[in-house]
Amino acid sequence: MRRQSEAATALSHAADHPRPKRCRAGLATALQNFRAPFPLLLYFIIYTLSFLPAPALAAPVLSLTLRCPNPVLKTGDEIPIEFTVTNQGPGDYQYSDRTYDRSGRIGDYQLTARTGSGAPVPDPRANDQGGIAGGVSAFALLHPGRSFTKIIPLNLWALVKEPGRYVVSGTYYGQSQSITSAPITVTVQPRTGVEMDAYIRSLTNQLATAASEDLVRQLMYTGSPKMVPALLPLIGASGNVGFWAFHALADYAPHTPEVRRTLIAATTERGLGASPSLASLLVNFGGTLDEIKPLIERSLAADHPQDWAAGAQLAQDFGDDAFTPRLIAIATTPGSDARGNAIFALAQNRTDEGVQTLKALMNDPDPKILLPLTQTVLNAGMGSGKPLRTNDFTAADVRPLIKRLLASDTQNPDKVWGGELIRRFGDAAASTNSKEK
Repeated sequence: MRRQSEAATALSHAADHPRPKRCRAGLATALQNFRAPFPLLLYFIIYTLSFLPAPALAAPVLSLTLRCPNPVLKTGDEIPIEFTVTNQGPGDYQYSDRTYDRSGRIGDYQLTARTGSGAPVPDPRANDQGGIAGGVSAFALLHPGRSFTKIIPLNLWALVKEPGRYVVSGTYYGQSQSITSAPITVTVQPRTGVEMDAYIRSLTNQLATAASEDLVRQLMYTGSPKMVPALLPLIGASGNVGFWAFHALADYAPHTPEVRRTLIAATTERGLGASPSLASLLVNFGGTLDEIKPLIERSLAADHPQDWAAGAQLAQDFGDDAFTPRLIAIATTPGSDARGNAIFALAQNRTDEGVQTLKALMNDPDPKILLPLTQTVLNAGMGSGKPLRTNDFTAADVRPLIKRLLASDTQNPDKVWGGELIRRFGDAAASTNSKEK
């Protein structure tokens, strides 16, 4: 009877408590017997969960529309285009809300334009794309169904200088995708010659009273050669005024012989030293050596030390043996900030006297000329015109330069350049690393 009672009790217990499957029993037993500290247990759980597949994130669904908020536009006006980006997806969209870029254009918002006949309108910065150069931005969150707007001047992306009908398209480059809008039509009405003159005169009068970025850009959008005299004195001005004055002349003023001659004459009178950007502007406009030579000679003259650096910079692009004596004098003047530019100019227009000067400078103690000398040696044989020859320097010639580059009191970048020279001149490296170190 007792055995029957025990058996009945066992059957009753089994009915009320069914036996778990082996895997569940094993896991339960393991967890019951697990006596690890809580941090270790938590790590174990997180580590295990890390192998589980992550839920797929839905790609953002964005739309882009454009509109021009100004109903009446005339030639020379700023043409504002409003971007509206809408989040049509199920989740939030995080984006970089950029309000300014030091390159002058926010690359997240790009515009193209075609004339009524379908011809593309030139990009004024086609040869100077810039790219992201830093500026003001912050991350923002766009919730589903919400939109944000940004106004971008079409003039920054298209050189609109004539009246007519323009077909405009925009592209927004977001965090993870780019979207292009449907095209819109913008109509620009004409200004007569008299009206345009009056408009430019009004802007230049205001500019003479108080220079500002907005006034410079308004003049820039006219694309008229008549803006040149007003903007040239602002080249090199502090802040964005000088930046936009340079780009107005480099990218928007017509590159005609007349404008080029105006620039050269004004720069000759003013002096290249007034702004280092003037030399770059003249290179941008091109021209002939005969046009530029008098300005370079004046800038390299002994009584114009403030113009030496810019003059030597121009001499790199407009080489002439007639500049060599003055370039040698500048390259060997202790303490002059123009020495590096003069070294580069001697390298771009090779003469025997210039090569001998560069060899002598390998022993010069001025640390500011280490990099120019190194680059002239490594770049020998490169460039247009009459560059240095690859066999102009021997290991013995560059050994003093290598020694100075590898000296213990120089910076790490100098040591890197020294290593480059050692790879080019193997026997010099052996000498420097042993007896002369």
